[in-house]
Amino acid sequence: MSNFSGYTGRVVLLDLDSREVKDYPLSDDERKQFVGGRSMAVKLLSDCLEKADSALSEENPIVISTGPLTGTGVPASNHFWVASLSPVTGGVSVCGCGGDFGLYLKRAGFDALVIKGKCNEPSWLWIHNDRFTFNGAKDVWGLSVGEAQDALHAALDEERGCRVKCGTLAIGPAGENLVKYATVASGEYEAERCDLGAVLGFKLLKGIAVSGNREISVADIEDTRVLNAKWSELLHKHPVTGSLMPKTGTLGFIGYLNTQGLLPTGNYSAGSFDGCDAISGEHFADKCNIACAGCTYCPVRCRRTVMLDGKVVRGPELELAALMGSNILNSDLRLINRWNHEMFEYGLDPVSAANTIAWAMEANEAGVLKSELSFGITTNISDVLGDIAYRRGMGAELAEGSVLLGRKYGLETCSLMKPLELTAVERFMGVGVSKKGVPSKKALTEFYDSLLAAAESCGQCRSVSYADIPEVLFSAPDSAEATVIRLLLPLAPKFYGLIGLLDSLGCTIPSLMHTKALSSALGMKLSPAQFADVGKRGLAFEDELNEKLGVKKKAYTLPAGMASGKVVPKKPFSAVLKESLGKLGEGFSALPIPKLLGK
Repeated sequence: MSNFSGYTGRVVLLDLDSREVKDYPLSDDERKQFVGGRSMAVKLLSDCLEKADSALSEENPIVISTGPLTGTGVPASNHFWVASLSPVTGGVSVCGCGGDFGLYLKRAGFDALVIKGKCNEPSWLWIHNDRFTFNGAKDVWGLSVGEAQDALHAALDEERGCRVKCGTLAIGPAGENLVKYATVASGEYEAERCDLGAVLGFKLLKGIAVSGNREISVADIEDTRVLNAKWSELLHKHPVTGSLMPKTGTLGFIGYLNTQGLLPTGNYSAGSFDGCDAISGEHFADKCNIACAGCTYCPVRCRRTVMLDGKVVRGPELELAALMGSNILNSDLRLINRWNHEMFEYGLDPVSAANTIAWAMEANEAGVLKSELSFGITTNISDVLGDIAYRRGMGAELAEGSVLLGRKYGLETCSLMKPLELTAVERFMGVGVSKKGVPSKKALTEFYDSLLAAAESCGQCRSVSYADIPEVLFSAPDSAEATVIRLLLPLAPKFYGLIGLLDSLGCTIPSLMHTKALSSALGMKLSPAQFADVGKRGLAFEDELNEKLGVKKKAYTLPAGMASGKVVPKKPFSAVLKESLGKLGEGFSALPIPKLLGK
């Protein structure tokens, strides 16, 4: 149990061999140090990792951790996190996911679930309150992610004789066939930068459905309700979370990346793309978008939907649009929409799959690994994705991923992070990385990373942190308030508590809202500096665990091509926003965000 509200007070260990369920003791002191979500997932992984010698072993646990703010109505607080050893690196892989699985896991009465062992046959699991029921997966093994989740839901409906409210998590054929970068998904959301689908595939666990009727307690219901309304209003008023992302989704950042020379192009050989406009958020909104959607509790609603083969399906995010657009020299957004859906249904991580395809194109061009993949040629990519998911032909080799293939063939074209491949926009769009590819990460950027990790430990999507840059810096950059903020920002890493003074100037920084939410919803008192330390502590814990596993932390550098390639005339982010939306007011003047954040 816990003296804090928000938590269910239970973490359980599930052994797939014996099907035994045990409670794992967790103290309130540990909850205060790691809070939940991302940081707690890594802490539990470290605690429960005994003698696993590889990711695909019975001893390797997979952890599913919720956030304490999930279920309290706090904006964007529905994320859950999965953590395990990576099949690619052998180190820690920890990934966040939207969907409702985390919410229903808490309603079943659990803050986190640690799964070890291996099923004796393909299975799926139903958790309802305290009951764990194993089911044979003969009829769902081989199904796509969406079909598998529908089948799990239908089985529960038949069992209960009514429509069951539940959360589902599943892998696709890629996970079953142990593709190194297979992912897990919940609803229409896959875990971000995840390579853990193969871990569940090895354990012969196709999916999990979870339901329950437990109440999620809130320390001060009225204060939390008022805070949630205020926070949502703040997000609606901010130029990024209230205008850009609701209109264009995360694809709205593509134009900015292009003007900064940070848009991956030709497998990172350059940083800008002549066909940028055709894959932009503005073009998508005009030509493809059916409706806007979002996670539970999220006021930003950045998820896009598209019509594909007569069905409305989810649209691509920034990562996929860039990595299957400019990075393979493709400017056909409709093809990107199709590949996005195919990757999701196969259970392929979009970042790693896209980077592997771009790597194969360069390898073919260099004569390192001959294939039919070439830059600008798009007719065979759908077939290649299927070959990867089922490990057919050349797909069996590509299923290893660009990290391992690069080492095998001596063609490591991407700088590494996590240490997986680069995403389209690492470290807040290149902040803290010099154009010569030399790490120049400032304390403020490191501090921002800590704030992101702390928000993720609460169970929140990092989209809320885009509004960390105060709105007044966009609407009135020459005002006294903006001047004070710019003066105080460099002091943030050491004197974060001072930023609380900005409330008296009529400005509210979303990061301060986290501590208020923890207080009102959980009864957990953390100063802003202590909140930042939660994220810093979690990131340090990941680094320490990786060191123990023999995975050394690598300095982040831009690929040489992006560092020295052609760049279109630069524009500050504020100017790109103004052009994209056209209605942000006369006070919206130039504001170079990298300079603001300490580059």
